[in-house]
Amino acid sequence: NAVNSLDDGGDGEQPWITETELAAATGMALEVLSTSNWESIYNKRGDILDSLIASGKLTADDAAIFKSNDGAWENELRTIWDGLQSLARLEGEEL
Repeated sequence: NAVNSLDDGGDGEQPWITETELAAATGMALEVLSTSNWESIYNKRGDILDSLIASGKLTADDAAIFKSNDGAWENELRTIWDGLQSLARLEGEEL
């Protein structure tokens, strides 16, 4: 997965985001899932990519690939979307 997470890459540097930030982002993503569908996410894919690039959550190499290859970004975004949908279903089962 091209989007950086808690993995520090084994180099001893601080992770890109803290566990608290990840939990908050996951909560927001789950909320978005409950009110969005793939088509709306797909239609905002450029804005989502720009936001990830601006926040530094993508490596420069990944940003360049995704900016120049919409199909690669669509595949990555769909993988993220599918993973979040699975997480939302699991969260719903725990309630």
